[in-house]
Amino acid sequence: MSKMFGLFCAMLFLTATANAASISADMPAGGNEAEFYAPGIINPAEGTVELTAVPSRPGSEFQNEWYFAFGLTPGQSLKQGNNTLLGIYTPSGENKMTGFSAVARIGNNRYSAENKNSDFLKPGIPVNIALTWGKAGLLLYVDGKLYTKGPFPKDGVLGPMPALFKLGTDSPFNVRAAKISVRQLPPEMLTATPAKNFAQTGDTSFLWGKEKNAEYFVTAFSNKISPVLMPVWRLADSMAPAGENAAITLAGLNLSGTPATYKISISAKNFEGASAGTANQEITLPPAAKFIEQPAALPVKSAGFYNLDIKITGPDGHSADWKSTYMLYPAEDKTVRDGKFADYMGHHMLESPEVLSKLGIRWSRSWDCGRYFSGRTYNHCQAFLTGPTPTAGLPWP
Repeated sequence: MSKMFGLFCAMLFLTATANAASISADMPAGGNEAEFYAPGIINPAEGTVELTAVPSRPGSEFQNEWYFAFGLTPGQSLKQGNNTLLGIYTPSGENKMTGFSAVARIGNNRYSAENKNSDFLKPGIPVNIALTWGKAGLLLYVDGKLYTKGPFPKDGVLGPMPALFKLGTDSPFNVRAAKISVRQLPPEMLTATPAKNFAQTGDTSFLWGKEKNAEYFVTAFSNKISPVLMPVWRLADSMAPAGENAAITLAGLNLSGTPATYKISISAKNFEGASAGTANQEITLPPAAKFIEQPAALPVKSAGFYNLDIKITGPDGHSADWKSTYMLYPAEDKTVRDGKFADYMGHHMLESPEVLSKLGIRWSRSWDCGRYFSGRTYNHCQAFLTGPTPTAGLPWP
């Protein structure tokens, strides 16, 4: 579970539309996958996700990694391996897992819709993909036609819900447009062709296109769950150099019409289990159709790895508990020269260059040209960089 620090505040300003109040904002930076807000947007009881994708390779060549066109990570840790709350993906190919699938979780209970065939994914050919969940089950569509289906409890509710969801806007799915609805749409209401733009209806909570910012719409569902305040899990925000003010980020939405004050209590323990202190504060969400990110201070000061217990108490007295981790690492000593290359470091941070940069790593190497970052490549995409381009002739092992 990745966590966060950050002073970035995304204020989303209310505008009027023909159908509903809307919220527009620049999407947060998401590396290979674009991140967007989930509270009030994704209904855990029923809903629909529609995507237009332009694959960069044939479906048969997707099986080198777990690729997600859409992904919702659990808001709190589940059992090991249960890393996706709701997702549209192609499996990695290991253990003969192939095809095109969807998954949904209610706690540690898993529900899936799977098809071993992914031949419809053709390079450069736009395709519309839709996932619906609710009383009709878990249904996966391709260009308006049912592709595969699986079970979903009639009274099921996805959870634990997070603050963000992600779209696979880069290779290999190259999602270029998305629409989310707060109810399970029947097939006749799905956009069946990539040639037609997604349109807002009364059930639409989210619209996004590659050439425009995200639009979040107020619906009966969002009015029902608001106000809400929860942690935002971002890997790069789960660490800071010792000496900086450590903080996590909370995202909130308040459509109630009155201010909503939350009490935040964060207790920290070091790696050995000893208490590192408790920090308490209050955050008030203004009554407006705005997603707001606010920092919540941590009590930790010294370099080390910490386990956090976060308690958020709402204006109605209801409390929610969250667990997280945070690292304060020694500040970089600028007087020390970089060492020579010694060995490979295995990691899964190809899409998180900001993490490597924070740790003082100037450059790293990747074998997948489609998953490098910042567009800064060296040696035909075999390396990606966090700092200046290496000197020509640098020996690559």
